[in-house]
Amino acid sequence: VKDAERVGDYAKNLYDLVRYGADFDTAADRDELIRYRDAVGNLILEAAAIFEATNTERAQALINKADDFLDQYDAHVKAMFTADLSSQDAVARALYYRFVKRTTAHVMNVRTALVQPLDRLDYYDEAKEDR
Repeated sequence: VKDAERVGDYAKNLYDLVRYGADFDTAADRDELIRYRDAVGNLILEAAAIFEATNTERAQALINKADDFLDQYDAHVKAMFTADLSSQDAVARALYYRFVKRTTAHVMNVRTALVQPLDRLDYYDEAKEDR
């Protein structure tokens, strides 16, 4: 339940980016930003369907898929430190990628209820080697 609530918190954080002035409508990387937005939305939909079906095999596959996204988000955040962008644009993107990363991790924490023993729940977003 805590993780589902956090997904909502990060959705609000993404909304706040726009409220504070982030504007990706004419950005050169707009298509990429949309692709990641859609990917997170699809992860949420897939996670709901998997949870409803209690499908542990699909849950594990989705967790592996999400791992790839987390690595990509981290790379984007790191790239913003040296990006040739205004500070406003770099900060907006770094926050965007950080928020979609945290959303993805919390969605995956919900999924781990199907594949993890009870004492390992809530540790999806820990280091991969520690899971």
